[in-house]
Amino acid sequence: MLGGNMTGSCHTPNASNVWSGFWPHPTTPQQLADWQDVPAPGLICGSDLMLGNKSVNCYSFLCKRAGTINGVQVATCTCPIGETFDGTPISADTAFFTQAGQCSVNYCSQYPVSDPIGFDDFTQSGQCFRWPSDDMSSEFLSDKLGRSLLQGKGSKKAGTGNSP
Repeated sequence: MLGGNMTGSCHTPNASNVWSGFWPHPTTPQQLADWQDVPAPGLICGSDLMLGNKSVNCYSFLCKRAGTINGVQVATCTCPIGETFDGTPISADTAFFTQAGQCSVNYCSQYPVSDPIGFDDFTQSGQCFRWPSDDMSSEFLSDKLGRSLLQGKGSKKAGTGNSP
């Protein structure tokens, strides 16, 4: 409750606001699919791109409801570019994970909402994570993605901050 611009409470200042969140989902409505609920694979934007400082931390920020598009409620958020969840600057050579762009590396440079990966192993871009079709996404995360990201193959980079 102290991330982003939250001030110790989950309550928004008024009904026209919502809090942003970032957690992988197997499917989600997406602008590139005309706001239809479609699979949302995860993508590694590797350190080879030198775009870590263009990743966007949009976790726990106050957003303003912006109406409905094709039946999907949307909001406008203002979130920091190139910062970790605790406000630490992210260096350009930091890899990050995003669900933007259906695994197209072209989206890595378009300021996607993302999470920095502080391990040296993720140098190459383009690794795509497709979620199981059943409702086992949380198990998949901890078993597959979590193991891949958290194995001690590389050392944590200094200056990239800690991401939850």
